[in-house]
Amino acid sequence: MTMTMPAVEDLYPLSPTQKGMLFHSLYGPDSGVYVVQVSFTVRGNLNLDTFSHAWQWLVQRHPVLRTAFAWDSLEEPLQVVGQQATIPLHVHDWRHQLPQNQAQDLADWLMGDRRQGFDLSAAPLMRLTILHLAPNTYRIIWTYHHLLLDGWSVPLLLRELLLAYQAFDRGQTPVLDKPRPYRDYIAWLKQQDLAAATRFWQQRLQGLSAPTPLGIGRPRPIGNSSLFEYAVQKCSLSPELTAKLRSHAQVHRLTLNTLVQGAWALVMGHYSSESDVLFGSTCAGRPPSLQGNETMVGLFINTLPMRVNLSPDQTVGTWLQDLQTQQLDQQPYEYTPLTQIHGSSDIPRSLPLFESVVVFENYPVEPTLKHGIRTFTIEDVTTAEQTNYPLALFAMAQHTLDLKVQYSCDRFTPAAIERLLGHLETVLTGFLTHTEQSISTLPLLTPAEQQQIQTWNQTEQSIPERCVHELIADQAEATPDAIAVIFEDTSLSYRELNHQTNQFASYLKQLGLQQGHRIAVCLERSTELVITFLAILKAGATYVPLDPTYPTERLRFILEDAQVSLLITANAPPVSSTLPAIESITNHAIPILNLLDETGAIAHSPTPPFPHSPTPPSTHPLTYPKDLAYLIYTSGSTGTPKGVPIRHQSLTNLLTSMAQTPGMTAQDTLLAVTTLAFDIAA
Repeated sequence: MTMTMPAVEDLYPLSPTQKGMLFHSLYGPDSGVYVVQVSFTVRGNLNLDTFSHAWQWLVQRHPVLRTAFAWDSLEEPLQVVGQQATIPLHVHDWRHQLPQNQAQDLADWLMGDRRQGFDLSAAPLMRLTILHLAPNTYRIIWTYHHLLLDGWSVPLLLRELLLAYQAFDRGQTPVLDKPRPYRDYIAWLKQQDLAAATRFWQQRLQGLSAPTPLGIGRPRPIGNSSLFEYAVQKCSLSPELTAKLRSHAQVHRLTLNTLVQGAWALVMGHYSSESDVLFGSTCAGRPPSLQGNETMVGLFINTLPMRVNLSPDQTVGTWLQDLQTQQLDQQPYEYTPLTQIHGSSDIPRSLPLFESVVVFENYPVEPTLKHGIRTFTIEDVTTAEQTNYPLALFAMAQHTLDLKVQYSCDRFTPAAIERLLGHLETVLTGFLTHTEQSISTLPLLTPAEQQQIQTWNQTEQSIPERCVHELIADQAEATPDAIAVIFEDTSLSYRELNHQTNQFASYLKQLGLQQGHRIAVCLERSTELVITFLAILKAGATYVPLDPTYPTERLRFILEDAQVSLLITANAPPVSSTLPAIESITNHAIPILNLLDETGAIAHSPTPPFPHSPTPPSTHPLTYPKDLAYLIYTSGSTGTPKGVPIRHQSLTNLLTSMAQTPGMTAQDTLLAVTTLAFDIAA
């Protein structure tokens, strides 16, 4: 790419963080990634010419503000500092618009401004926009590329801007100490022991082979993540809670940053169900060994991996102390390029090292802008930026602890992020009262969520102390002529169903069937199947359904495992195409009742009235809701099929619930669509 700028003043390499930002910016040139907007409202007498002059003076004072980047046909990209650069300044008159329209137009304008991005090969990579909103009211938007500056540099520059404005407004020349240039930091980086740093991070990340899953969003898509839409949600902790957190941190010799990172780690642990979590943490990156680092202007930050162990037996106080110690241990190696760290880990290059990042901003901008100007006041300071991470937490502590979550709309819903912010506040609050308790005792859910769970769990319903066959007998008395069962061209009324059920139950009792016996049923769909199931229940026994289409070996296993006393079938020579050869599955060890052979005997059985009124368990002659209704066998997908006993009261409970949700009435007809050996068939 051809450089189009005035004479060059200096050339030097990029910092590792700048290289990463350059890559993501070139990868998504229209995404707005790493385009930063600092905006604020000015009320009062603002001299626009003086304001513009002060900005231009600032650009000439700091080489980093006259820097562009060259990468085409180079082995490594370079920073190119021009001798001069003119900051673009645009003034728009919005005084004719209604305030409510101005707010929406401003939001749209800010989005378009970020999308506009910058030509990274041409300095300056910043621009200034002034929106004239009302008489003596202006909205200032300073847009710059993150390649130039970190958050620490912003209040330094704005303080100098106001000093310069004040001096020019009085007809004076600003007098400030000469700043140390950013190239000195690049030179310092070249002197560091990268091999030692790599060994440190290799040991720190040992054993991790994949990034921590975020748990509350959609899977990571394939493609350019920087092209996806991003959104922001914010919350501010109350001044009272913020003050308590500050005091708690001071008493336990912790920083607010440690509390925020600890809360993030615990929430990520809950979401991912992992006890060893990894996320990114942005550090200031200003080395104490570099004299004057606190007043230098440029990009010093670095994003480093923060690995946190969440063993549940650790006390909150000790765990937070360990977390802070870990941060201190990493400080000597903050300069390590993130790509180098990733390469030294066991996490493949095809995967991100981490997908969430925590940024604790301890450089408040607003206080800087509220001092030193006589003719106007500054208020409503906001900062907007977009990283390349799908989930980022920004924390700023002033009068309140402000939390801002920036997230990829392609990965997360607004509701999920709203819950996330609530969980962070809950965990931070829990730090105040759980210091001596295990981290596993820290609450996660908000009070509203806890109340919601209590509401969800208020599911107590009155369940009839009745068995299903008793309820059907009740229905036979109430609506004897109503249709109960339909099979092909055959239908049974409730009177007919109850009568035939009583006959078969009486016949089974004559055969010696006793309460608690398990009776296997291997029948095709038919009215006889329904009668058989009900008769077994009415006789006080438990039925075991067998699907005639199941393999012989499975049927034989169920018969043996269930310890059945009788097998009811309807085989006739030649063997039905769907019913198995019964002798082949019983090995003649289990008595067989063939309905086709016993039709006449069953039809002539006496039909004594079977009890179907509520009675105490001690006097109930046949069945009681706590007795077993049927024994169902699992599919066996995990190995051997397992018999699951279902009680009468469980079946009654299910049907009572279904009558309410989704709701069933006497006008509904239910179609038997599943295998009869599946639980829902009941």
